[in-house]
Amino acid sequence: MIRITSHSRAGHATLGSMPRARKRTVLRIAGLLGARLDGDTEPGDAGPSSDALRRHAAQLAAALAGTGGTSERWHVPRFAREVARVRRHLQPIWSHEALAESYGRESFRLRTSLAEAHGAATLAGSPVEVAYALRWLELEGRIDRAPWLELLARRDGSPAA
Repeated sequence: MIRITSHSRAGHATLGSMPRARKRTVLRIAGLLGARLDGDTEPGDAGPSSDALRRHAAQLAAALAGTGGTSERWHVPRFAREVARVRRHLQPIWSHEALAESYGRESFRLRTSLAEAHGAATLAGSPVEVAYALRWLELEGRIDRAPWLELLARRDGSPAA
């Protein structure tokens, strides 16, 4: 059992003495994901990462519903394999806030002229962006966990490849 206290005992770190990122890790391990730390944003508001993910998810939802554009790249098996790989890594994430935090870290590493572009161009070029947008939609209950090419096939009205 993990005991988190606000006062120090000899040889024990307190929650108050830990860096913010470490506090979050301790709270997650302890099963206190709902616990808020001083200075936390409101639930569902993880700043720019959350805004970007929300925008990409809306664009992807429109594309999968047949009302938005798609990319030819999306149908390429290599792209689909990469989407599936990233989705497997994102599966344990169960909140929009945690997904946005992960996305913020990932997008920091993936900054390219394409990734800095807004809109459909970002989704069209990056299986990582597609996978994060898909996970956002899954958390909202707007799509199921079907494989990427199957989701595209439903949009196109054709059997899955």
